[in-house]
Amino acid sequence: MSESVEKVNLYDHGPYHWFLPYFYARKYERALELVAGLLKPADVVLDLGCGDGRRTALLANRVHIIVGLDHQLLPLQFARLLIKHSNVKLCCGDSTALLFRPEIFDAVTCFDVLEHIPQEKVSGLIMGVRHVLRPGGLFIVTTPNRDSLHNRLWGHRLNTKHYHEYNLSELCDTLCAHGYVIEHQAGIYLPPPILQPYLEHYANIFPVKYAFLLLIRAGSRLPDWSEELMLVARRGDIR
Repeated sequence: MSESVEKVNLYDHGPYHWFLPYFYARKYERALELVAGLLKPADVVLDLGCGDGRRTALLANRVHIIVGLDHQLLPLQFARLLIKHSNVKLCCGDSTALLFRPEIFDAVTCFDVLEHIPQEKVSGLIMGVRHVLRPGGLFIVTTPNRDSLHNRLWGHRLNTKHYHEYNLSELCDTLCAHGYVIEHQAGIYLPPPILQPYLEHYANIFPVKYAFLLLIRAGSRLPDWSEELMLVARRGDIR
């Protein structure tokens, strides 16, 4: 098995994104709340690395057509079983070598994908997205934050499924270097600085769950410290 195949989510526990408990579902869906006003009902959207399709299905209620793309067959099979929207199209393909016609998408979402891409292929993904975006189209990216508050306090350890994790300035610089203009930056979830995994066991219990909802929202104002980064970039002209 190649290294690139090993560093992905294998979905050996099934389509678990569809069955996340309250706190984890709210955290998983937070990026969609943050971009809700940016997508229009007439938009055609590409969802890169769609996995089992949970976010794809949620976005389908807001746009005209959404195409979910993933290179793994198993999560796509789950997605085909679970997604009932008629405006969703699912296909198998490589995010780093997009085969779509140029300038056909109004927006491209890339939720928790970049960290699974070998660094030498990231440029191909970003430029491929630019190629399929219409002029002025949006590239929406989320990825783990290497410089989160937790990592600053306790040290950063790279997830075994990831090739590279970015901090905010590095992610911004990477997109700008490929002809994008950063329009919005935010974070997702500001975890407790101590006892994080232990405390999160109580995150679904009333009334503690409301404190954790505030921590999810707090991340949007403190992206440098958040657990996950979110950037909204617009396709610009390369001069």
